[in-house]
Order: sequence, then structure tokens, then C-alpha cells
Amino acid sequence: RSSFVNTLCTWVMKFSKGSFTKVYAAYIILAAILTNLIPSPLTVFYIVAPMLGALCDSTGVSRSKVMFPLLVVSVTCCGVLPFASAINHASQANGYMGTYGFTQSVSAVDFFIGKAPMFLLLPLWAIFLGPKFSPDQPVIPIATMGNKTKEQKPLTPFQDKAAIMIFFGDILALVFASQLGVDTWFVAFAGAMLMVCFGALDHRTAVKNIPWDIILLFAGALSLGTALNNTGAGQVVGSLLSNAVGGTTNSYVLGTLFFLAPFLLTQFMLNKAVNQIFIPICLLTCQALGANPTGLLVLGFSR
Repeated sequence: RSSFVNTLCTWVMKFSKGSFTKVYAAYIILAAILTNLIPSPLTVFYIVAPMLGALCDSTGVSRSKVMFPLLVVSVTCCGVLPFASAINHASQANGYMGTYGFTQSVSAVDFFIGKAPMFLLLPLWAIFLGPKFSPDQPVIPIATMGNKTKEQKPLTPFQDKAAIMIFFGDILALVFASQLGVDTWFVAFAGAMLMVCFGALDHRTAVKNIPWDIILLFAGALSLGTALNNTGAGQVVGSLLSNAVGGTTNSYVLGTLFFLAPFLLTQFMLNKAVNQIFIPICLLTCQALGANPTGLLVLGFSR
């Protein structure tokens, strides 16, 4: 509701001399950088998508052509550079290895070495190829499209400036969440509360716009992954996979096996839930074979 998105879009279009491709490329690069500073790809997408949407509306380009490539970059480029996201992934990986008795450790640089090609190639794909293969209109009609919403009063100058300051303050807090010692969900929640307190958003609209379907999807998928681990299913699958590779410690064979199986599973489940299932399996298999789990962990957090 603030003037920031439209103002930014107008300024960027003037700076790029009206070239949609240049502005679109800038937003893709921005997403690739932010997703390495903020450990939540979904948060990055929600930050960049409104700006890209405003660009599409002002230039007449269909949003369906560009939103999916933006989402792919937000997800797949996360944790590549040795910054906040990679450090967060490395700490999680080290926690897993410590739990299963491994003496090796993983650093943020390991994630950069293993995932650097993704950071270089996927933004280029998103800029030059992704829009060409994306549909002109949504394949499945979006439920909210065409729904008329009640006309809202424009923000006062104070509310407009407050909303912009809260937005940027929230981004900085998300980037430095680990240094501040707070969780990213709390930073986002605090920003939303401040938006309501300063009148940039009324509380009824804020509650109405909570995506309960996404929240329940996350809760259900993560609970499923935890339940499978607690029942011992992970150990059973780990033993089966260990037998399937025939006792080999060849890193290419192990990498292929533990990439393809979770890759197929992520088509039906959330990445975090799949990680909760397969990372313990990877570690148990490496433990049984006496193999180094570092590469498999980097693969695991790359999905």
C-alpha cells in the first residue's frame, strides 16, 4: 500500500531507459544476493515479488512469465555464498554430524565450493531462458484473481514513510538475525505488528491475509518427517540403501543415489521434510560404510 514499490519501479525504469530485460535481470540478481543473506527463500521471494509484479504491471508483461524463474532463483541460490544462509546450513550440518558421532565438520566455504555452479548458471537461466518457457497466463486459474476487494483509504504521509522504514528495518534484522540472537519468524512477525501499530495495515486485513494453508502444509510435512525418523524408518531405509550400493565408498555412486532419491521425493514433499528424513539416512549409510559425509550433506542442503 505504500508508495515505495511504484516509486522504485518508476525510478528503475527511467534508469534502465525503459528496458524490461535490464530491470528484470536486476531483480533476479537482487534475489540471488538476498537469498544468501536471509536464510529463508520464501521471505526473499515475498520481498522481491511485489517489485517485480509492479514492473510487469507497468510494462504490460505477464507475471506468469517471470514469477516462476524468480522463485527458482530464490530457492536454488540460497546458501551458496559463504554468508548468513550458508553459515546457518553449516551449523545445522555440524549439529547432525555431532549427533551421529562424526568428527568431521562442514564450513560455509564447503557449501560455496559445492554449489557455486548453481549461483552462476541459474540466474542466467532465469533471465534469458526461464521466461521463454513459462506460460503467458497461469495454467491453473489463481483463486484470488478477479476478486474485488474493498477500496482502502490511501496512507497518510507519516504512515507511508513508516511502512517504508519498517520494511527496510525488517530486511536488515533478517540479515543479521543470527547476530541479534532472534529467529527469522520473530523478525517477520515483529515487522507485521509494527505495520499494524503505525496504521500502514489494519489488523483485520493482516489476519485475513495470513496464509493458513501454507502454515498447515509446513506443519504437516515437517511432522511427517519427524514421525518417520522417530519410528525408525530412517534406519531401515539407510540399511537398504547401504546394501543397494554394495558396500562401495565411491563418492560419485553415493552422490548419485542420495541426490536422485530425495530429488524425486521433493516433488511430493517439502524440502525441509525430505531433509529431515534423508540427512540421517545419509549419515547412517556413511557410518556403516566408513565414508566421509561432507559431500552428501552439501547435496542434502542443496535441494
